[in-house]
Formats: sequence, structure tokens, C-alpha cells
Amino acid sequence: MTDKQRKICEDLGWEIDEDEDDEYITLSQYSPLGEDFSFEVNPKNITGDVRDRWLYFDPDKHAVEWFNAKLNGDNSIPWDLRSLLDDAEEIGEMLDRLATALEQEDD
Repeated sequence: MTDKQRKICEDLGWEIDEDEDDEYITLSQYSPLGEDFSFEVNPKNITGDVRDRWLYFDPDKHAVEWFNAKLNGDNSIPWDLRSLLDDAEEIGEMLDRLATALEQEDD
């Protein structure tokens, strides 16, 4: 990860955890509702991996997974489906902002 990439991530509120072997980097950030959202990227393809994560992120599916967890007894999820969907859509926007900023730096 370059210093510029690190600054972009940190400026957008992402925490960075690099493994000791430099095989992957974990990026994490809390959603507006407090979900600890994280995903891994390849250090050699950070921008592409972030963009792919955004492209394949499905807010509807994400919200339904959390809603189902609530229905199955997870009382730590006190929100209604609309709130979960709004939160999932914001996670998608967080990913898009990060990918866009990294792409602009790559240009």
C-alpha cells in the first residue's frame, strides 16, 4: 500500500490492517448504524479490489441477511428493515467513494 493510498483510506475513515506476510490488507469502517464492515484486498490490486467489492455489493441482500439474523434471535440488531436497507445503501456509497478516490489517485 502506498502512502497516498493509505492517506486516502484514512481520510475517508477506513481503518487499515496489513498482515505480517503482506498477502492481504483488511479495510474496515463502521456504518452509520454501527455495523463493523470490513473486507480484504490484495496489496497489489487495492484499487481494483475495492471497485470489485463495490460492484458486487448488494445492499438488498446485505440488509436481508441482517434482518434474518434479527429474526433468528440476534437481539443486537434492533432496527427495522428500512433502517437496515438505508444502512446497507450507505455502505455501498462508502465503497464507491473509496474506489473513486483511489482511482483518481491512480490516474
